[in-house]
Amino acid sequence: MLDEIFGIGRNFTRSFEGWLNIVHPRQREEMLEYFTNHVLRDRHPFDREYLIVRVLDNSPLWVHGIGNLEYGDDGQPVRMFGTIQDINRNKLAEEKLQKSEEFTRNILDTVDEGFIVIDREYRILTANKAYCSQAGGFYGEIIGRHCYEISHKLDRPCADLGEECAVRQVFETGNPHSSVHCHKNSGGKDLFIESKAYPVRDASGAVTSAIETIIDITEKHLLEEERLKTQKLESIGTLAGGIAHDFNNLLQGIFGYISMAKMAIDRKERVLSMLEQAEEALHLSVTLSTQLLTFSKGGRPSKKLIRIQNPVENAVKFALSGSNCSYEMDIPADLRAVEADEGQVAQVIQNIVLNANEAMAGSGTVLISLSNMDVAKDTIAGLQEGGGVRAHRHSGFRHRDTGTGPVKDLRPLFHHKTERQRTRTGNLILDHKKPRRRDRGKIRTEQRHNVQRLPSRGQGR
Repeated sequence: MLDEIFGIGRNFTRSFEGWLNIVHPRQREEMLEYFTNHVLRDRHPFDREYLIVRVLDNSPLWVHGIGNLEYGDDGQPVRMFGTIQDINRNKLAEEKLQKSEEFTRNILDTVDEGFIVIDREYRILTANKAYCSQAGGFYGEIIGRHCYEISHKLDRPCADLGEECAVRQVFETGNPHSSVHCHKNSGGKDLFIESKAYPVRDASGAVTSAIETIIDITEKHLLEEERLKTQKLESIGTLAGGIAHDFNNLLQGIFGYISMAKMAIDRKERVLSMLEQAEEALHLSVTLSTQLLTFSKGGRPSKKLIRIQNPVENAVKFALSGSNCSYEMDIPADLRAVEADEGQVAQVIQNIVLNANEAMAGSGTVLISLSNMDVAKDTIAGLQEGGGVRAHRHSGFRHRDTGTGPVKDLRPLFHHKTERQRTRTGNLILDHKKPRRRDRGKIRTEQRHNVQRLPSRGQGR
């Protein structure tokens, strides 16, 4: 068997020199040192895997030799007896696997995303360079330690502290999971990362470990914060524009009524009527200021049980003052009272009617009706609170004008519209149930409808 493995015949010189010549040149010096020091000097058994070149065909072959030296009476080695095994197939498979692992590691090490494999005890089995860099440690320092020690600098799993852990979710559900965490880098600064974990299963399908990719999204997170700040500033700018517009409307009305009163100075009743309208505009200005203060303090609207007839009619009159447009109102005698902020209701109505006046180019009629409405659950999107089978009780506001309709691009009401293609119709629904939102109201805007609901009580006047 030895002759067959080494590829030698009967004429081969069976000596130490002969054996050393069979050893592959790249391992010859290493094997000489091993045999001289380990076997001869220290008298240990020979047990080594090494590469040879077969004499018969000069082909390389991996073998595993095990043997012991036999010594003579003078203490000198006489011969070696033992076994030799052909391990070429296994060794080549190992080399192939090692090359594959090196190839995979090289790929992972070139990726700028952190990559680790974690067992069920949350110990790190392997990691790439990007993760080591994120964690601020060397590969040998990280392998075998708990992921929460390295990533979070904690002494127990992060999920135990209430954080969402993608790896734990994988172990519990067997499905991929992702989450966003805030880690600490080697300098103690916050590092926002997106963690994605995937299951690794054995032959039976059980999850034995998890692959976790860790993406540094700190820059993206900071950019998103800046974007939100910019959006807030834009919103504040839009709000300021709307407030300026509303105040301008009120001031124009005040100046207009005072000017008309001066022109009719010799007619007392006419003057008193104009001054009353100016006084009403001042009240609306105070209300608007109060609403602005409420908004700036994050407070609740000032709600009370009111009859909406007067606020609605006053808002309509004021919005159409100085215009050639007229209005018609239909108010039932048994209209229910509503729980609402009178100033906010008036402001909404005023803006709707101003928009209608704009659509009619200063000439036309606004038709307004107030009514009690019973709206079944889920009939109108957004009006599903209340529960039960009983219909929801509302008070409704409907308006129609003779304009040509809003533009497709829904912009704030204080913007000027230039394209109008459809009949303008709107609905304002005031709810009798107590809503859940802070303002306890709701507005829905569509191409043909504007819907608001406010809580109300009672059966009529």
